[in-house]
Amino acid sequence: MTSRNYNRKILPAAVTLALVVPFQASAQQTIEEIIVTATRREESLLDAPLSVTAISGDELQRQGVFDTLGLGAVVPNLTIGTEGARDATYIAIRGVSQNERRNTDDATTPFFIDGATVPRMSGVAAYFYDVERIEVLRGPQGTLYGRNSTTGVVNLITRKPNFDDYGGDIEVGVGNFSSSHATGAFNAPFSDNFAGRFAFTYARRDGYFENGPLVDNNNDADDLGVRGHLLWNFGDATSILLTADHYSKEGVGNNSLGVPCPPDVTCEIGLSIRSSEGDIPLIPQAFRGSAQGFRDNSDTNFKFELNHSFESFDLTALISSREHERDYNTGASFGEFINGVPADGGVRETTKSESLSAELRFTSNTDGRFQWIAGWYALDEEINGDFRFQPIYTAGPFIGRHLNVNFVDRDLTIESQAVFGNISYDLSDVVTFRMGLRYTDDEKNKGGIASNPGAGSYFRVGIAETGLIFGPPFRAQVANPAWNETTYDVGLDFAVSDSSMFYAKYSTGYKAGGFNRGSAGPGSNPRAGVFMLDIYDPETVSALEFGYKGSVLDGRGTLGIAAFYNDYASKVESVVRVINGIPTNTAVNATNVDIMGVEVESSLLYGDSGGRIDFSLGLLDAEYSSFPNLPDPILGGGAVIDVSGETVLNAPERSASVSWIPVVWSAMNGELTPRLQVAYKSEYKTRPHGLLVDIQDDYTITNLSLYWESMNSGWYGEVYVRNLGDEIVQSASGCGRPAATGGPAIACTKMFQAPRTAGVLAGYRF
Repeated sequence: MTSRNYNRKILPAAVTLALVVPFQASAQQTIEEIIVTATRREESLLDAPLSVTAISGDELQRQGVFDTLGLGAVVPNLTIGTEGARDATYIAIRGVSQNERRNTDDATTPFFIDGATVPRMSGVAAYFYDVERIEVLRGPQGTLYGRNSTTGVVNLITRKPNFDDYGGDIEVGVGNFSSSHATGAFNAPFSDNFAGRFAFTYARRDGYFENGPLVDNNNDADDLGVRGHLLWNFGDATSILLTADHYSKEGVGNNSLGVPCPPDVTCEIGLSIRSSEGDIPLIPQAFRGSAQGFRDNSDTNFKFELNHSFESFDLTALISSREHERDYNTGASFGEFINGVPADGGVRETTKSESLSAELRFTSNTDGRFQWIAGWYALDEEINGDFRFQPIYTAGPFIGRHLNVNFVDRDLTIESQAVFGNISYDLSDVVTFRMGLRYTDDEKNKGGIASNPGAGSYFRVGIAETGLIFGPPFRAQVANPAWNETTYDVGLDFAVSDSSMFYAKYSTGYKAGGFNRGSAGPGSNPRAGVFMLDIYDPETVSALEFGYKGSVLDGRGTLGIAAFYNDYASKVESVVRVINGIPTNTAVNATNVDIMGVEVESSLLYGDSGGRIDFSLGLLDAEYSSFPNLPDPILGGGAVIDVSGETVLNAPERSASVSWIPVVWSAMNGELTPRLQVAYKSEYKTRPHGLLVDIQDDYTITNLSLYWESMNSGWYGEVYVRNLGDEIVQSASGCGRPAATGGPAIACTKMFQAPRTAGVLAGYRF
């Protein structure tokens, strides 16, 4: 039996168990209540009137979720993509994601760490340690806090200091691919009103995939993170929390790999080589790198949080300073040839983003029928960077030379301000009315100076070996667009019992537009080296949602169901197209996108021996109702294709997950817990074009683990296997012309998630 057939048989069996076994439930067990802050108030997950998945830090660890990629297996209608050594993460909720990879684009799904915005999505993998819980909100957000959103929000909450006692934990583990990791935390109550918590994480791993015989393997890990919290309580009404953290990611990184061209694309390929473990053919000979790629990325962050309770309202003030740096080289060959021999080129980027975000929020704290939230939010970010693309000339007078394409950002700025408010009023003991409003003002400045092209943001093109420059020595990148938008939501909640509710809501969302580097819009003067960049429009959405949440089987289970319809206008999509002879990442607007779907989440306890099943299901119907102007990456030259009626990228029609604990045994003065996890996604695209290379076939990921924890000594351990069937899952893809030579060379690449991994870990809590 093949691994793929094996996995396809596991899912139906697990779903059957999820439906049948709970009828043996014991009346002596109840589901533990989960407290969330999705509405900026502490409340039970079952009382939050929106579609939200909340997972504790301990449960994330047990389910093998150590970064954003792992979330896609446990949250319904959530798909994660990645891009390159810059560690960019694309979070797709309900079929819509940000796949534009450049700094000028905002995240469709904002990521927050302890309520503070993380503006660069290339930094979000840095926080998955010492986690209290993570909350994934689905649907437009922005009337309650933080950055506006068209799809949802991911909010990661770390563990904070407590005043109870000294204590902490330490964990170490090893696995295949020469992997090793260590994490730990220490809590210190220095006095009755002053406490600290300090945490660290370290991970090292060989690469999953071969780059070539002379270079290190791709998709490795060399990560180190540290975090510290200091908490002061000034009486019962006031507290101050200071946070500092640093995270570094080194090694080779997760780069795109050349793959054989599918039947619908004609390009040069070589022989396949195999993954460093297993038997997955991945990289054609032509794409083996002979230059060593590397990654040296880091995040350094500081946050100040003040909370104070007045007589009738609470005040929260947040100030977050974040510095994100990237320095990487892909070391890729791009599949180009000179006299039949692979030619090396590469991508090198050094970028530094410095941002300051602030939020001031007022929340009512009385017990009356009327409740309210009001706030102000601001983000100011400055980016300086140098992006260098060096393909090889494969034809013409400069054959064998490196074409040097250099994009330099100087003082690129992104500014956003917003005011927001939200009210709720209990019309009766059963019905609650809710309404929210937000006004957002955005401005983006590329930093180019028309009167002095070399003094600000610019690009230039030449020959690396000779220093020859084509055209003006500096081509100013000039753009300074601004937008503003008012968004809102309105809804009704119906408390049908003490433990169940229905809700209905209508909401709108907005994401700012941006500009395309290298482009020449109206007002450009190429001879003078001035390029007024093309501007793409903001993305907006109108969303309707109906839902139910409740406790079932006398508290032994929970059930959540949501049905939704989203209507997107000017949805932003990304494509590589040739601008002025240079392959360039650009963004375009799809005219309309229509999405409808259903989500189901359920947790059930059964028997008297610790049996539990967690089940989720997502159904999607997502298509471009109008998208006639998608640039063709193969033909180039301004050619476009019409993908109206086609499915949206990262939008599988069906996704499901089951986590099953059949029993908890007593063993060695502790508890031994086996767990089976199965996650399924149907076929979906990783780019909007729909070439065969962009199609990820349906797949099933199966994880197995055996976890033991002492009842009295603090020790624990686990043995695990993840992706048991060794499924091949791509997270990014593309085909296009990598060289600006007018030649026929077309390359196809993909990026992959982890193959089968296995390991053992041990830890101690004190």
